[in-house]
Formats: sequence, C-alpha cells, structure tokens
Amino acid sequence: MSDRPKYGIGAYDRYIEIQTMTEAAPGFPVESWTCLFKTSAYREDMSGHERFVSDRLSAPYDTTWVLPYRPEMDPDTVDVRKTRRLVYQSRVYDIVSAHQIGRKDGIELKTLAGALTP
Repeated sequence: MSDRPKYGIGAYDRYIEIQTMTEAAPGFPVESWTCLFKTSAYREDMSGHERFVSDRLSAPYDTTWVLPYRPEMDPDTVDVRKTRRLVYQSRVYDIVSAHQIGRKDGIELKTLAGALTP
C-alpha cells in the first residue's frame, strides 16, 4: 500500500492562506500574524470526533487539510503548531498537528476552527 494520498490533483479545490506568527520586537511576545503563502488544498471535515473534557463537549480537531509539500511547512524542521495557522474564507483554523505525507508528497494538517477574521 502506498503512502500517496487517496485524492488526485483535482481534489485540491480550496484556496487557503498560511500565516506565520511574528513578534513585534525581540523579547516582546505580541502575537501578530502575516501571510506566509497562499496555496490550494484538499479539505475534509471531521464529524463525530467530539469528546467530553471536564464536563464540556470539545473536539481534538474538526477539519483535515492536505496541501502540496512546502519546505516552510515541513513538521520535521518547523514547529508548525506554534508558528503557523490556516485561514480559509476569513475563518482562522488553529493547527493541532502536522504530518508529512510520504516522501514530500504533501503536508496533512489537522485543525480546529476559530473565529472569523475581521
């Protein structure tokens, strides 16, 4: 069985933006985000993955995204969870985990949907 994605090039039908966190000044961790790049991606919504945590319903992730491999998103060299986020149609998605698919065939991101950007 191959590590290649089960979807072809035509499945990358969403246009997303990957943002990177930047610091205002060294030593001052003021969180601001700037566009790193825009690319096409495959989206798969996950349903039924909710769980109870401290008497509240939460989800470990709610959407899986697959994008073409890019070195600046390689989870082996970049802490994607802490320094990157995904924006799709003005909604911010926090990256919960990132995995390389195969031998640089793509990057899989598991995300939680956040607020709409202003």
